[in-house]
Amino acid sequence: MNNGYTMNYYIEGVIFIITIAIITYPFLSFILKKVISNKWLNRLSFILISLGGQVIYLEKYNDPISIKLVISLFFSYILFHLIADQLYRLNKEWRIILETLLTGGLLMGTLTIVALAGNYQITKIITERFPDGSYSFIPGHFDEMLETTVIFSIILIASRYFYTYLLEKAEEKKQRKIKETILEKELIHAQLEALHAKINPHFLYNSLNTIAGLALVDGEKTRQMALALSRFFRYSINKEQTNLICVSEEIEMINTYLDIEKIRFGNQLDYKIECDTECEKELIPRMLLQPLVENSIKHGWNVDLNSILIRIVIRKDNNRLIISVKDSGAPFKPGFIPGYGLQSIYDKLELLFPNKHDLSIISHPEKEVRIMIKVTSPSKS
Repeated sequence: MNNGYTMNYYIEGVIFIITIAIITYPFLSFILKKVISNKWLNRLSFILISLGGQVIYLEKYNDPISIKLVISLFFSYILFHLIADQLYRLNKEWRIILETLLTGGLLMGTLTIVALAGNYQITKIITERFPDGSYSFIPGHFDEMLETTVIFSIILIASRYFYTYLLEKAEEKKQRKIKETILEKELIHAQLEALHAKINPHFLYNSLNTIAGLALVDGEKTRQMALALSRFFRYSINKEQTNLICVSEEIEMINTYLDIEKIRFGNQLDYKIECDTECEKELIPRMLLQPLVENSIKHGWNVDLNSILIRIVIRKDNNRLIISVKDSGAPFKPGFIPGYGLQSIYDKLELLFPNKHDLSIISHPEKEVRIMIKVTSPSKS
C-alpha cells in the first residue's frame, strides 16, 4: 500500500469517526443519561462506545466507506440541525403551516447549495493533494453527492419531526390527564363543601337558640356549649382541605356534636359508640356520621322511654368497613324516602368511593342505618 492510499485511508477513518460520532451523539447521549448521571462520565462513555464501535468497523473492512458518502453525511447533519431547529421554533411560536413550509423549503434550498459547495471544496482539496488516490473529482459525482445529501437531510429532518411529534403528543396527553385529575378533585371538593354548607346552618340555628335560652338560666352550661360548638365548627370548616379523615377523628367530632345535643336534651339523650381498634385508622368521608346522628336525634324519640337512645358501631369484616347507627325510634315506614341528610351521605360515598359502598336502611330487628365501604386505599398514618 503506497503512502497516498494509506493517507487517504486514515483521512477517511478520521472523517468517518467524527461524522458517525456527531450523528449518533443525540441517541447515545439520551440512553447514557438514563444510566450515568455524571456529565463527564456520560461524555467519556459516549466517546469510548463511539470510537470502539467504529474501530471494529474499520478493522473488519479494509476499504472504509466512500469519502463522498461520509462528507454528505456530515453536511446532512448540519442541514438537519439548522433546518429542523428553525422549523421547530416556528411551530413553537404557532406560525401558520404555509409559512413554516415556505421558510423551511427556502432554507433547505439555500443550505443545500452551501453544503454542496463545501462538498466540492473538500473533495477538490483531497484529490489535488493525493492525485494518485482513487478519489478524483469527476463532474458526474456532483449529482451523486447532491442526491445523497438531500436524501440524508430529508430522512434526518423527518425523523426529528416524527420523534418531536411523538414527544409533544405524549406530553400533551400527560398534561391533559393531570388537568383533568385536578379539575375532578376540585369538583369533588366543591360538591362536598356544598353538602357541608347545607347541613351546618340548620344545626347552627338550633344550637344558637339553645345558647340564647341557657344564657338566662345557666352560665356554665352556656360556656360549655359555646366551646363545644366552636370545636365542632373548627372541625367542619375543613381548614386542611381534606375530604377523607380517620375514623378516630370522625368519632372525636361526633362526641363533640353529641355533647352539644346532650346540653339541649339533658338526660333524655343517651348514646354509646363502639369502634374496633383496627378501624380507627381507616379513611372515611369527612362529616359522614353527623347527618346520621342528627337524623337519629330527630327521629329516634321513644315514647315509652321518654328518651332517645343512639348506638354507633364501627367494625371490619375482611376488606369491608361497616358503620352502623341505631336508635330507639319507631321503625322506618314501608316506602320510606330518605331525606336530605341520608341523601347527602349517599352523595359523599358516591363521590369518594364510587362502586365501593352500600347504604342500607333497616327496620328489623332494630332500626338501623348501615354503611358498608370497601377498604382498598391505605389507611391514613
